[in-house]
Amino acid sequence: MMPFHPYGSFPPGSPVKTKARKSSVTTFFNILLIEDEAEDARQIEEQLRKSQLRPFHLQRAASLGDGIKILKDSTEINVVLLDLFLPDSHGMKTFFELHKLFPQIPIIVLTGLMDINMGLQAVENGAQNFLEKTHLNEHLLDSSIRFAIARHKKTATLEQAISSAKIATFEYDPGSSHMKWSSAIHKMLGTDEAETVLSHLNEFMVWVNEEDQSKVDHALTEAIQAGYSSAQYIRLRHKDNQPVFASFRAEAEFDPFREQQVVVGLLQDMTDMQRMKSLIQEKELADRTAKLRQDFLARTSHEIRTPLNPILVLTKLLLASPVSDQQKEYLEAINSAGKTLLAVVNDILDLSKIEAGKIEFIEEPFSIPRAMQQIEDMMSSSAAEKGLSFLMDIDESLSQMILGDSVRLSQILLNLLSNGIKFTEKGHVGMYARQESRQGNTVKVRFTVFDSGIGIPASNLRSIFDSFNQAENSHDKRQLGTGLGLTIVKRLVQLQGGDVEVESEVNVGSKFSFTLEYKLAYTEEEAKQLSGVSSELNGKKILLAEDNPLNQLVTKKLLTDWGVELDIASHGKEAIEKLQRETYDLILMDIQMPVMDGLEATRVIRKHFPAHKAKIPIIAMTANAISGADNECTRAGMTDYVSKPIEITTLYHKLVRYSAKQPEQEKPTGQEGTIESDAPVTIVPSFEPMAKITHIDLSYLREVSNGDASIMKMAIEKYLETTPGYLENLHIQLRGLNYDGLRKAAHKLKSSLQFMGLNDLYHLALMVETSCKAEQNMEQLPIWVGQITEGISDSYPLLQSELESL
Repeated sequence: MMPFHPYGSFPPGSPVKTKARKSSVTTFFNILLIEDEAEDARQIEEQLRKSQLRPFHLQRAASLGDGIKILKDSTEINVVLLDLFLPDSHGMKTFFELHKLFPQIPIIVLTGLMDINMGLQAVENGAQNFLEKTHLNEHLLDSSIRFAIARHKKTATLEQAISSAKIATFEYDPGSSHMKWSSAIHKMLGTDEAETVLSHLNEFMVWVNEEDQSKVDHALTEAIQAGYSSAQYIRLRHKDNQPVFASFRAEAEFDPFREQQVVVGLLQDMTDMQRMKSLIQEKELADRTAKLRQDFLARTSHEIRTPLNPILVLTKLLLASPVSDQQKEYLEAINSAGKTLLAVVNDILDLSKIEAGKIEFIEEPFSIPRAMQQIEDMMSSSAAEKGLSFLMDIDESLSQMILGDSVRLSQILLNLLSNGIKFTEKGHVGMYARQESRQGNTVKVRFTVFDSGIGIPASNLRSIFDSFNQAENSHDKRQLGTGLGLTIVKRLVQLQGGDVEVESEVNVGSKFSFTLEYKLAYTEEEAKQLSGVSSELNGKKILLAEDNPLNQLVTKKLLTDWGVELDIASHGKEAIEKLQRETYDLILMDIQMPVMDGLEATRVIRKHFPAHKAKIPIIAMTANAISGADNECTRAGMTDYVSKPIEITTLYHKLVRYSAKQPEQEKPTGQEGTIESDAPVTIVPSFEPMAKITHIDLSYLREVSNGDASIMKMAIEKYLETTPGYLENLHIQLRGLNYDGLRKAAHKLKSSLQFMGLNDLYHLALMVETSCKAEQNMEQLPIWVGQITEGISDSYPLLQSELESL
């Protein structure tokens, strides 16, 4: 500790310092003493040394001017001890001037015995405390300084909170109507504190809406009479004449300094809250309206579909029975009208989901040529029935895999092509895709659907995309638009960042074009690696959990060609048993399997296995990715998924990516913008009775088996061996009305159909599976199962012939 300073050794401006005691908390007290009497200053210094304030730094000024200069030069002073009578200032004027210049610094006023009332007045106007100099001791000085600093800090925090909450405080004298406001009132009104005086109730009332002035009077009167008032909501006038919504409340209290009752209160700016409340009310109204609309559409569609589906089924049954030519004509008209009505109902539901924001997009690798080939497979037969040629052309530069939503692309193209076929009597319909530009890993693709149909008048081109709008040709009274189909097309394209253009000439044809931007799924180097056998998977040990023998056979060929050491389990329980004995770099897990499905097996692995096995990457194999299976897989703990039929390059890329040792599971790709797995799915019956199958396309089987004739032969033999059993199970579940069993049977069957290139049968099986899950179109199930049975029967001799030629 520094030596004691005798009287006179502490001249004004000279600092006095002490060191912190070892046992004390290091809180630095920077004190400014403004005192002109040297003896009083010495006594205060002595009391400070005796106190527990450690460490402190004391500076002295002998005049108000010197004190102000020290405060301006230093940012470290955290309390001021102020004598009110100085050579250059006297009385309350001393405090007011210092407090006005430095409101952020706590001030303790020092008074004489006769100046106690002046000290009380200083506290009332912002001083933290007052001390009578002749009664000072170290304890009183210590506690007063600590209290002043702490109280000022709390006050500053409170003022900041009040300012953030846009609250102005006031004090009202009922006798004189004098008011004293905090500075926040001027922020609220947009006024200047120096120019706008609000020291009287009447001066405040100028800014209150005339209709609400009585509310202010009522609140003040209520506070005086009852002690407090209820909140009154009033409108103020901002300086720019904009309304300010505020809450006004008051409370009476006794002022011990003036020994009288005063009213204190709060005025809180509620403008933002009022605006938010209005917005919330508007949103709630819009949400309720949208929900009512959705409920109405759902109920209405159900009421329409319930009688409509039996009508369509009975009509088809009657058409298949002996009827006269006239009866057949009537029945075909009923069938056509029923299908049109069903399509309209489905379009309404689809559009309502888009407008409600329930249509989302997945991002996964797919091939534009393959997607368009599948569309041609579905639509070419419809075109052929009308004697139309189906044309398709794809830019060779679009052969690389891209990331996007192939399902939504197919929905757009199918809608446009269906429209084209509907309004074309002779000639052709078709589509083509062109690469418009490519920058880095982004490619912009332009898709065009064209026909040689009846065309659209120029006056109707702008309105054909409007909801429920249908154009009419003056030469041909048939409707030219689909009412909702084109609206859906445009919305789906716009939601993906594109727009639809149309060119048309009456009796010549129409052309619809749209451009979408995609990212490339793989770099050129990755694509080159995927085109041949790479060593990146050599020696990787992978467990395949798959119950379908055909899938086992083909996947085994694919993976062993890549150098994988493969182990196979026929269901989830067996996969768990194998994992207990062995360790794998990666697990390929089918979702739907007997005994234990892939989701349950994954949950068991993640929860009950030791860490080094629980973190093994698990890739799901699913045919349900379009309905949000990726979310279902993620919740179960799977690392990623691949869709069936398996895209070879996608599978390879993910095997390479995840089989490398990783400390943590990676987030599945394509996870953003997916449909929740429990979301309702609307199934549109889109297949007519199929023509007899006369051709087998084994291109997919040839691709996945790398052209190995022996593997292709084994795959066909496996199909011919297992499919009759799958088909019989399908009929057993249907006869027993076991829709969950029927769903599983269709799921098991469809992979085999896809491998054999039986795409129409694959889509029928998919419709059976999805309809059972969504509990829709149940009356169509016997028809679809019958079509699948006939198609499979047709496929047997054709596959037998292919088998003999291998």
